[in-house]
Amino acid sequence: MVDQGNKFDDEIDLGALLGTLWRGKAQILLFAVLATFIGIAYAKLVAVPTYTASTTLAIKESGSSIIDIEAVMSGVSSDSDSLNTETAVLKSRDLLERLSAELNLKNDPEFNPTIRPPSKLSLDGILDRPVRTYTDQEVTNEIVENLFSAISTSVQRSTFIIAISVTTQSATKSRDIANALAQLYLDDQIRVKFETLEDAVTWLSARVIELEAELQTRDDELKNQTAEADYINPDGLQALNQQVRELRERLIGEQTDASRAQARFAEMNAVVASGNIDAILDFTQDPTLRRLSSQGSRDTLLKEDSAFKTRLDLLVGRTQKCLTSAPAGQI
Repeated sequence: MVDQGNKFDDEIDLGALLGTLWRGKAQILLFAVLATFIGIAYAKLVAVPTYTASTTLAIKESGSSIIDIEAVMSGVSSDSDSLNTETAVLKSRDLLERLSAELNLKNDPEFNPTIRPPSKLSLDGILDRPVRTYTDQEVTNEIVENLFSAISTSVQRSTFIIAISVTTQSATKSRDIANALAQLYLDDQIRVKFETLEDAVTWLSARVIELEAELQTRDDELKNQTAEADYINPDGLQALNQQVRELRERLIGEQTDASRAQARFAEMNAVVASGNIDAILDFTQDPTLRRLSSQGSRDTLLKEDSAFKTRLDLLVGRTQKCLTSAPAGQI
């Protein structure tokens, strides 16, 4: 037998529920208005819209030999560890500090909290708290940390492409930071390659001198042993001749590499002598020259007192200095 009383007790009385809600209509309305006010206040006073801009870098695969001039001018290794290293370099402190200086982010409240106006919800003005002073290093640290948080880098799967994304409160600012960071990275890579080239030329010049001295010593030893020996030992003479041949082959190889460097220097002088600004920029690939070439009339760039001419003379002199360590006619 079914208990009818318990059956009706388990059912929901919609009329009673609506009556309960109606009696609490004032509280419900109050909470709804309060939630709406909080949402509007957050949107107007706290929430800040952000914009993301992205750019990409294609990494060129590197060569294998440091004494090959063309290999010196190649890119980085394309294995995953090297690519991940390059993404870390893009967010390195040195690069971010230079990025901050180039874009003058010290005067940007989004990245420099020391000049950021107080929040409308801040209690500092009401409580009359003292204003903290920051050292230059502390300001730099804050800017670098904020830049680090705003920038993200990643390697696209199965490619040699690094993606750079920047998120800030301005679409233009995000774009400028992404492009400036990519350009700084490229300029830094070119600078490193030129320094490596200079080191390679210096090493080649010194190596040629060492091999020539070693070859001369072996020649003298061979002559002395041949003159002093009571009889000629065919096996010993053959071994000495083999050593001399090997030394001559090594010397020829080193002289060939050094000649390439000297040819490049001669080509550089020819390009400079031509006075063709575009040819000079294409040959040197120097970011400083490229920047200086856009700061004035091209007719005045090669004047003796111009910053462009001063930088160009520095590059030519630096390359010439690497070659003068070897005797004339030797390379």
